[in-house]
Amino acid sequence: DCSGFTSYVYGQNNISIGCYSRDQYARNIPIKRSEMEPGDLVFFTSPGSRHGVGHVGIVMDVDPINDTFTFIHASSKQGVTITHSTDGYYERRYVGVRRVKR
Repeated sequence: DCSGFTSYVYGQNNISIGCYSRDQYARNIPIKRSEMEPGDLVFFTSPGSRHGVGHVGIVMDVDPINDTFTFIHASSKQGVTITHSTDGYYERRYVGVRRVKR
C-alpha cells in the first residue's frame, strides 16, 4: 500500500517517516505547495478517509510555472505508478505536502 511504499523508500536510506499515511503527515514538516521539491511527501484524501489523509506519494518532479507535479505512489490495485497532479482523481483530493525530517 501507499504508506508501506513511502516508508520502505525512506527506510532504504535509514530515515524513519512513520508507518501510516496519517502518521507520515503528522510527523513531518508542513510546507507550502509552492515550496515543494522532489523527495517531499504529498498527501491526498481517499474514499474511506472522510476528507482526511488517506493516501501518500513521493514527489518526483515539480513545474512551478504551472503549479503542477508528478509523484510516485503505490496502490493495491495498480501497484507502483507515476501520476501527474492534474489527474482528475488526485487533483480533487490534494491535502498537502510535507518535508521529511532527517
